[in-house]
Amino acid sequence: MRFAVTGHRWHRLPVDCRGALPARVRQGLQACQAERPTGGTPWLLTGLAEGVDRIAAQEALLIGWRLHAMLPFAVARYERDFESADSVAQFRRILEQCQRVDELPGDEDGVDGRDGPYVELGHRLVLGADAVLAVWDRRPHGGPGGTADVVSRALATGRPVIWIDVSDPALPMRRAAAPGEWADMT
Repeated sequence: MRFAVTGHRWHRLPVDCRGALPARVRQGLQACQAERPTGGTPWLLTGLAEGVDRIAAQEALLIGWRLHAMLPFAVARYERDFESADSVAQFRRILEQCQRVDELPGDEDGVDGRDGPYVELGHRLVLGADAVLAVWDRRPHGGPGGTADVVSRALATGRPVIWIDVSDPALPMRRAAAPGEWADMT
């Protein structure tokens, strides 16, 4: 069982949801697992970006999941995307706990520019997952490779998406298996 996470970076998460978010993400991971109750230890596929990716990684470790980091760049290059030395340190601590790490050959100077590596990452996360956990405000901002793009790709390829709506302080959770078919979950 392999599940991917996509969501906002820390600075894009509403302040009023941050405290409750880790517990809700854990519930979302458990809901993903219920999508494919085949047994075995689940894997979380994550880009380990600041914010939701790291919250999900930490929560997955707490419930005994294995981590598969899929990075858009080589580690040294990717660390330049982080806001602070503390963020880099946190990234390294989580990375050390991953059972698998794949560094994609991202090159921001290449034909696709800066978004290209993130688009490729989103593509690989979706293709490698049985279901996707999205922590998102449901707005289309973020551009290619952003959360909305990953959710759209997941639904277009038939992967169920569990969505935690961070635009609502209650953090409601919804599920969809096809575009536009969101249903509330308890």
